[in-house]
Amino acid sequence: MRITEARRRAENTNWSALAEELDLYGSAPTAQLLTPAECHDLAALYEKPELFRTTVDMARHRFGSGAYRYFAHDLPAPVAALRAALYPRLLPIARDRPVRTKRGWSAGAMRHGVSTVRTGQRHALGLVFHDAT
Repeated sequence: MRITEARRRAENTNWSALAEELDLYGSAPTAQLLTPAECHDLAALYEKPELFRTTVDMARHRFGSGAYRYFAHDLPAPVAALRAALYPRLLPIARDRPVRTKRGWSAGAMRHGVSTVRTGQRHALGLVFHDAT
């Protein structure tokens, strides 16, 4: 996927509604950003440890069960395209979410991760924006 296609797909998300859901629930869905085939291809990368810089065992850190991995740089093209397309949309929402706490300013309530897997398995793609430009 190219950045232009990722931007086109991101346009299908109602960003105002997404921001409201973040405020209400701490998480919010986007419109469909990947095709089923793209999801399959990305999930298949999980079995290639050389593509990742870190693997985290969730049980070891008492985060539940399962594991997650951080891609090494360079990111796979669809991941890089989505990250570049979503960052400009999410940045203003993130800037509007700080709340006053006893210790100063903090991010508003949010949920990391995804909902509980009750049967089968799930592959989820999390985009980290700490070093996005």
